[in-house]
Amino acid sequence: MASILYSCFGTTDPVRGMRDGGLLHILRFYRPEAVYLFLSKEIAELDRADQRIAKTFAYLRENWGGYQPNVIRVETGIEDPSDMDALLEPMDALLQQVMLEHPKTEVLINLSSGTPQMQIILTQMALDPRYPTKGIQIKSPERASGRAERTNGKQYPVDEALGLNEDEAPDAPNRCCEPRLTAVRREAVRNQLRSLLSQRNYAAIAQMGADLPAPIPKLARHLDYRSRFLLKEAEAEAAGLGGLGLPLGRGGYPYPIYELIEYFAMLKNLVHLKRYTDFMLRLNPFVVRLQTVLLEEALKPLGLTEQELLPVVNGRKKLRPGLLRNRLPALLTFLEAEFGCTLEERDISIRAMNIMLDYLQADRTVLELLERCERGNRELRNSAAHDLFAVTNEDIRNICGADAEDLIRGLEKVLTDTPACYGDKGLKKRINLYDHCDRIIRECL
Repeated sequence: MASILYSCFGTTDPVRGMRDGGLLHILRFYRPEAVYLFLSKEIAELDRADQRIAKTFAYLRENWGGYQPNVIRVETGIEDPSDMDALLEPMDALLQQVMLEHPKTEVLINLSSGTPQMQIILTQMALDPRYPTKGIQIKSPERASGRAERTNGKQYPVDEALGLNEDEAPDAPNRCCEPRLTAVRREAVRNQLRSLLSQRNYAAIAQMGADLPAPIPKLARHLDYRSRFLLKEAEAEAAGLGGLGLPLGRGGYPYPIYELIEYFAMLKNLVHLKRYTDFMLRLNPFVVRLQTVLLEEALKPLGLTEQELLPVVNGRKKLRPGLLRNRLPALLTFLEAEFGCTLEERDISIRAMNIMLDYLQADRTVLELLERCERGNRELRNSAAHDLFAVTNEDIRNICGADAEDLIRGLEKVLTDTPACYGDKGLKKRINLYDHCDRIIRECL
């Protein structure tokens, strides 16, 4: 199989202690078609003094049956090859160059040449699932830390080192190995998972697939559907996750109440992620549904239901003055006085619902909270929906008299204090499901 070698040229190359350095040993056993060499300023200066790179590849051509890979050398001018910040960008740029010039070709990564900092970066490259790479490590012939003099001495004899190399013997062992890098890989996966969890990017977590233990990918797909309010898909994905002890299904709630609770959990998630524009755009339907539940409770002493006053027409809840006049005329009078006009049929609104709840003497604290939501909906939602306008938490605080976190805490209290939403004892866990699931996902690794 054709391959390319990506390697730093270090102070163990080409030969150290009469044995192959990492670069030469990989060339000996893998014979890549091209070699990309990453050179620090020190190595480039040493090479200009003794032509060690040219002499190495001339030796291969003369002694290895004419083997002559294409050599691409990259001099970086990096003075401190222990500075990871200085190394990262140029080393990554060289990998991108390799991939561009040799698409879909396996890239061998030399994990044994260069400084420890270079080797760390090379290991991360070998672990990156975006690229067809294979990390190659060279075991020390001494089976311990090398004690032989390094090749950056003032009088390093390049020709002599190549000529006296004991690895040229026919029975010299192959010290190349392709490490599984399990510990490093696990830490890389953990870091990636932590980053995605901080963003609650459950779709990307699900795509990590085989890198994660069961049931994380399945749970992440469930949460992705749930966070996008795709409840049927979320319920289907919840099958087989019952052992987690979480309220992942409907839980016996009437479907409208189940939707209300799930919608609130989605809003709370948006506030957690500081996606305030999305929060304001989605707040209106939740508040109207919550007001509908509160109205139902307030009408019970009068022997009425909210459906008798606010019928659904073509999927939209309507305020019909004629119906109100027949059922509760005093309420219609109160509404028209507040609006300052004679009402005609209209879609229900947060303001109209607040007026009706006020007439029915709903809790004043609850009404004040709903009026804050009304102001935010009136002042911020339309701007966000129709203009190039990003809502900030400061905008919400200025308009509503409370920031998004305060609004969500207040709405959560209203929701949990509403008898229709009591359902099972898992309501609090259901509302805070994303927090519980994030903890479970972290604990699985």
